[in-house]
Amino acid sequence: MDLAHLLSELHAAIDHVLAVPAESLDGEQLRQLMVGLQAERGRLDLAAGDATAGWDTSGAWALDGSLSAPLAVSRETRCDHQRAKHELRRAHRLAQAPELRRAVLERRLSIDHVEMFLRYATKARWERFLDDEAMLVGLCEGLGLFDDCRKVLHYWAVRVDLELDLPLSHALTPSAVYLSRNGVTGEGVLSGSLSPIDAEIVERELKRLMALVKASDTAGGVRRTVAQRRAAALVMMATRSVNATGPTARPLIQVIVGDDTVRHLCELGSGHVVHPTDLVPLLDTALIETFLF
Repeated sequence: MDLAHLLSELHAAIDHVLAVPAESLDGEQLRQLMVGLQAERGRLDLAAGDATAGWDTSGAWALDGSLSAPLAVSRETRCDHQRAKHELRRAHRLAQAPELRRAVLERRLSIDHVEMFLRYATKARWERFLDDEAMLVGLCEGLGLFDDCRKVLHYWAVRVDLELDLPLSHALTPSAVYLSRNGVTGEGVLSGSLSPIDAEIVERELKRLMALVKASDTAGGVRRTVAQRRAAALVMMATRSVNATGPTARPLIQVIVGDDTVRHLCELGSGHVVHPTDLVPLLDTALIETFLF
């Protein structure tokens, strides 16, 4: 095989694409070009992975004294060795997942789908993933939204962990918020992160109060940015909590109930998947919607 000619043709093809003036294309042509290039980039990623994995398996990378294949790839291609390590792992995994690989080659799924599949198909779940691969690929290729595919894989991972009696892998860092005050001006800076359920509670209440702030601003002719309204809502929340006598803010939880599914399928009203065990402390106070099948 004349590899030099093959790579020269690929190089020339890319040059032709780069030479296309975007301003000469209408909206539909730009959409076609964008979609086509994204799909071909995924196919090219697979081809590059095949070549890299083959070089790794052959052991040829060690002939010059390199300590590892990722370091050799990094040196030869001038890429970050961590990215090389990741791409090698992806290529070796895809060699065992023909349905997922075929879906990318046939432009039914993207390379981003591959990354997400492999994120959920951990070492402990790998054998089960190989059994369920065709089913999961079929489900995800029929979904229009990327996040819907993420939800399918998250539910699959929860169910597999329960069936295999694996240790819970969903544990998140507890919520932590920091408030630093400027010693001169008194201004405060908020930073931190909230767990999914805590974020659901805070976000729902902030949105409700922001709507009140916006209505008040509209009536009074006040103009504020969304961020300023959010800050006003946060202050309002703190002010009201001093003498609060109303109901406590509660997360909205959706549970899909059917034959033996209540233990596996739980998500917040915002669509974020949570593990069923996370709900136990909230069952007395949460707003729960059930979907019966």
